[in-house]
Amino acid sequence: MGSGTGLNTERDKPLSELHTTYGVILAPEAVVDCREGLGESWRRRLKKSIAEHLTSDPRGISKPSPWLWGIRAVRFRYGVLDVHIFYDVIGVNIEILSVRACPPEGPHSKLAENLDNTAFTEEIEVARESIRQGKGVGLEALE
Repeated sequence: MGSGTGLNTERDKPLSELHTTYGVILAPEAVVDCREGLGESWRRRLKKSIAEHLTSDPRGISKPSPWLWGIRAVRFRYGVLDVHIFYDVIGVNIEILSVRACPPEGPHSKLAENLDNTAFTEEIEVARESIRQGKGVGLEALE
């Protein structure tokens, strides 16, 4: 074990945490985001990226962004191509709450502008509630 009171290095993680494969649950609202904002080929690429990268280390792959710090509803964000995925990690499940396509001319500023409001926070809460009610769907819904 590592020094101090807790585990502090990758080497010190319990074996059960090193080999966990996370399940993916999409809120119905996130599926709508994908179908309305992304074409079929983008959805396939997004699905592949989630399956390859996010399911093995959802906490480690998320990138902190200063403009997200004030949005208490968002726990994790993953960017792939020009798409941002907002999600929670609950137990061994990744709960995808929102998917946003960003315009190539200024993705971060445009995205920050769209998220800097209470409507986004409310959207995230509605998505969480949908999943809690059993309305979430699997990754195959992106096809």
